[in-house]
Amino acid sequence: MKLIKQMTVIFAVCLAGVILSKLIPLPATILAMAIMLILLGTKIIKVENIEEASGLILGNMAMFFIPSNVSILENLGYMTGNILKLIFICIITTAITFAAGAYTVTAVSALQKKLAKKDGDAK
Repeated sequence: MKLIKQMTVIFAVCLAGVILSKLIPLPATILAMAIMLILLGTKIIKVENIEEASGLILGNMAMFFIPSNVSILENLGYMTGNILKLIFICIITTAITFAAGAYTVTAVSALQKKLAKKDGDAK
């Protein structure tokens, strides 16, 4: 019963993301993650309230990639003629993602140090 309640909370947030995506031109999954982040950050939803269900979802993550892998195999004929372009795109997007992640970590670390120093000065 606990798992059903936790899944219901997660799916309700996903549904809120779908509804919000009709009003805001962003993908529903991104909006749902933002909503969940806000709800967890404000402690409206506690981590304990979704911990077991989210662990189950993460533990079975490979299952969620099956449809995309089947689609890749179905379109293999198209991709064989464009394999060098696809490899180039993969390399470039990986580098961009890596750089964006590195700069984000650097910025957040600097912000945390600045806030910690500010809190230390206030005391």
